Amino acid sequence: MSDLECLNKQRGIVDRGGEAPDALPNMSIKKQVDKKLVFLIVLMAMGAVSAVFNYQAKKEAERLEKIAAIERAANEKIERQRVIAARREASEVERRNKPQVAERNIVEDAYTMCAVLRSGGATTCDVKTSVWSGSFIDATVAVSPQQAAAICRQVALLTGKAGSPFIGAAWDLKLFSPLGSDRPMAVCKL
Repeated sequence: MSDLECLNKQRGIVDRGGEAPDALPNMSIKKQVDKKLVFLIVLMAMGAVSAVFNYQAKKEAERLEKIAAIERAANEKIERQRVIAARREASEVERRNKPQVAERNIVEDAYTMCAVLRSGGATTCDVKTSVWSGSFIDATVAVSPQQAAAICRQVALLTGKAGSPFIGAAWDLKLFSPLGSDRPMAVCKL
C-alpha cells in the first residue's frame, strides 16, 4: 500500500476506483455541502472584511494626504507672511534711517513767488492752475517791456537752479503792464 492510500485509510477516505473519494465519510451530502458553503461564506466574509479594511485604509491614507497638503499650504502661507513682514520691517527701518526731506507743495511755492514779486514792486500777483490750460503766475509790474523781460529772465534763472520746485513742472511767469493790456509784456518758463 502506498503512503497516500495509508493516509486516506487513516482519514476514512475510501477509494472507489475513479469515483470522487468521500471527503467526510460519516456525514450526509447535505451536511458536507452545508459545511462547504459555510466555509465559502466565511472566506467571502473574510474577503469582504479585507476589502473593507483595504478601502478604509485607502480612505485614511487619502485623508492624511489631504491634511498634509493643507499643512504644507498653511506653512507656505505663514512663510510668505513672514517674508512680507520682514520686507515691511526692512522698508520701515530704511525709511526711518533715511534723512527726512520736507515734501513741498508747488502751489504754495507759487504763492511764495508772488509774495517775493509783491515785495519787489508788483502791484498784483495771482496764481492760476488748470489741467487744460497749464499753471501760471500772473503779476502786474510798473516797468518797461525791456525791464519786464529782464526780470522774467532773472526769475527763470533763479527757479531753474537745482532744488527748485518748478524744475520739470509746466509753470509760466507772465508780467503784465498796469495800464491794463490783456497781453503780457514778458512770459518765461519757470
